[in-house]
This record gives sequence, structure tokens and C-alpha cells, in this order.
Amino acid sequence: MTLSRTRCLSTVLTCLVGACSVMAAAPASGQPASAGRNDKGSGASAPLPEFRPSDVRPRHDDKKLAERGIRVFESRRLKLYTDIEARQAEALPRVIDAAYDDWTTYFGPLPPNRERTDFQVTGYLMADKTLFREAGLLPEDLPEFLNGRHRGAEFWMNQQKHDYYRRHLLIHEATHCYMTILGGRLPPLWYVEGMAELFGTHHVASDGKITFRTFPQRAADYAGHGRITIIRDEIAAGRGLTLDAVEALDGNEFLKNESYGWSWGLCEFLEHHPRWREPFRSLARNFNYRDFDRAYRAAFDESRNDLRAEWTLFASTIHEGIDFERAAVRFADARPIAAGTSRKTEVRSDRGCQSTGLMLEAGVDYEVTATGRVTLATTPKPWISEPQGVTIRYVEGHPTGQLLGWISSASSGADRSGPDTETRLRRKLAGIPFGPRTAFRADQSGALLLRVNDRDSELGDNKGDYQVQVKRSSK
Repeated sequence: MTLSRTRCLSTVLTCLVGACSVMAAAPASGQPASAGRNDKGSGASAPLPEFRPSDVRPRHDDKKLAERGIRVFESRRLKLYTDIEARQAEALPRVIDAAYDDWTTYFGPLPPNRERTDFQVTGYLMADKTLFREAGLLPEDLPEFLNGRHRGAEFWMNQQKHDYYRRHLLIHEATHCYMTILGGRLPPLWYVEGMAELFGTHHVASDGKITFRTFPQRAADYAGHGRITIIRDEIAAGRGLTLDAVEALDGNEFLKNESYGWSWGLCEFLEHHPRWREPFRSLARNFNYRDFDRAYRAAFDESRNDLRAEWTLFASTIHEGIDFERAAVRFADARPIAAGTSRKTEVRSDRGCQSTGLMLEAGVDYEVTATGRVTLATTPKPWISEPQGVTIRYVEGHPTGQLLGWISSASSGADRSGPDTETRLRRKLAGIPFGPRTAFRADQSGALLLRVNDRDSELGDNKGDYQVQVKRSSK
């Protein structure tokens, strides 16, 4: 896996994607002009503006546009002009009404405008871009885009093949309108685009109720989404991104779909992880983009090395339906094993990677002995495994049920001064396959993490644990 380090080549916030472009009034770094709510503990230092900008969206002759084949579908929060079939378009404005309620809950309500009119955005959903250009709905000065682009309280998007992804892109672009309506400077692009992707990832229940900020449970319900596939393909190709590299993504990288996949992945990870969920959500509760970097450091600096380690584990094994509560690592302080002695620990089958509290030292020989039996499934009959695993199925290249280990330098106190290096990242991803008795030499110093190999979406029905003894050589 090659460590991709991004470059701050430009402050131009122009993004072509399988998603969108963000147009900013100013670069993403430095001191912004926009203000934020002074919520206690948020790191904000200035109130919201008294008013949001007035509604200056262009007004169109809807009757003449209908004669051209461009119809309008309107709700309280969205006025949508489109030439696609009515059956595909008529429910879309209500999606943005529901999204608006979620935005105000998550980010906080916008201030009113001076006219006291409702916040509404205008969208242009185009099957035939030429038709919209000839009708004067596609501005000549709007740069080209692949799928979508927003500007102020308007957005433009191309027709999509899948119903799910049409809604996803619609929500993505409208989220940008909400997040940026106050003007000023933006937070880092990974957050701007990742949050639009996070809200865009949604699920529609059988009764029509929409849930936003979901993590995909079944790929079939998210047709056209493909973000998990992007991350897995990039990992397989040796182009995985560390936490630091995702945070450094700039405007030029967002000319590629891959950057949207990584930004989505990081926001999904932070949004759903039981340890970092609340610190992450606190970043959104003030609109104070001037203080974003300071608030982000305050929220995560103390746990940053644990965050680096767990992000790497998450990204390297990402798949649909992850049980975030069970998969989360509970990091513990690690102590070294004295020469010639051994220490015992227990590894549960119904959890992901688990801290053992054991510190290993580079170049030292160890012997791991594991015993016990676990049940990994109950249908069509119980799947019973011992520490060597069962080859009835492989997960991430190893037999289901096998005892696996990682040496996590980021969580051990070793080399805590900086980001992951390529060599250390490769070692973290590889994992160490154990069995009933395994002798090995530690190739780096760090805390030992262990797990029973299984998909993180299938931990809930597992039972049993392995008893593990780690012995250090006397040399």
C-alpha cells in the first residue's frame, strides 16, 4: 500500500466529480469573514450574523419553460427545474424538505433573512444540458462539471441512471447550499465534501421516511454510490490514504472521484464511531469556520494517535454493514513483557480489534499460544472455530475465526510525534496470522492488538473467546 501524500498546490475550491464543485468566496485557510454561534465548548468566538443573505435567485417564466419541456416541481425548500420524467422528479423536492430538518438539527438553524422568507434553493436537474443552456438556465460562466455543481442557493446536476444516486447527488448539492449560504471562508475540503457526501448517503424506508447520514448496510440499496468500492480499490492498488493524507486533500485532488470516496469514508467513520462521534458532531454546531482548525485540534489532538491507528484498520477492511459499536477499538495503556516471562489476555469473538495491554519491542522474539473455541454463526449450523480458523470462508485473506494481530505504534506511545510513515502503514495493514502456537519476531515496537477474524458486520452473533498467552524470549 503506497502512502499518498497530498500537496497544498492551490486554494482554488473547484471540484469536479462524480459529485460536485464548491465555489468559495475565499480560500479555505486563514481567517474567514463568516461568523459562528458562540455555543459553550464549541471553540466559537463570534455570534452568527443577524441575517443570512437575501434571496437573489433568478426568477424564471415557468410557463414558457414548460413549453420548452422544462417543468418545475416545488416544495418549501426546493424549486426544481428538470426535463426528466415526472415520475422520477415529483418526489425529489420533499427529499430536500426532509434534509433541511436534518441540517438544522445537525448544524443549527440559519438566521432569517431581512425579508423573513423561507430558506429555499433552486436546482436544475438536466437530462439535456443543451436545452437548459438555450433556455438561459445554465450560466455561461459556470465552469464545466461531471455530475454536479453549486453556487450560492442554486445548483446544477446531470440526470443519473439510478434513483438512489439521483437523490444522493441532489442532497449533496443542496447540503453545500446550506453549509455555505452565510459566505466567508470554508473549512478544509475533506470536511466540506465529506459532509455533503455524509448527508447524501441516505436510506428510504418502506413507508417513505428518509434517514440521512446512514452507513450502507446493503450495496443493493445504494445503487450508484460506490464509495466503499472506491476505497477498497484504492487500497488494493497501493494508493491508500492515511488520516493525515485525507485531511490534506486539496482542490486539485477533488478533480477525481477517489477524493470524494476518502472524504466520505473519514466523515462516516467519525460520525458513527462511539468514541469520536460527539467530538466530530460538535464541529458542525457553530458554523464558525474561522475557528474550525482550532476546534478540530481541540476535539482530536489528545486521541490523535489512536485515531490514526483505527482509521487505518477501518479503511483497510471497509465493507457494508459495519457494526461500529462492536468494531471500535478500546485502546489501553501497554506495558512491556519482561524477558523470559509471559502475560495472558483474553480475546472476545464478538468484538473487533482489542487492546491487549502488551507492549512488544522491535527485534525481540515472542511466542503466542492460543486456546479456546468460538462460534461465529449459527446457520445453517454452528460455525465452530479454534485459533487457526476455519477455511470454510476467508475474510480479508485469512480464514474465518483465525487469531490475528497487529502492532500499533500509534497507540503505544512509540513515535507519537508525527504521522504514519509508509513503512509503518504497510506493517499495520498486513496483520500477523496466529494459530495455536506461533513464534515470531516483532519488526516494530508497539502495542499488540488482537482479534478473532470475522467481518465487522457479523460480530453480533459471535460467542466465545480465545485465551492467549504471549511469552517473551529470555534473550
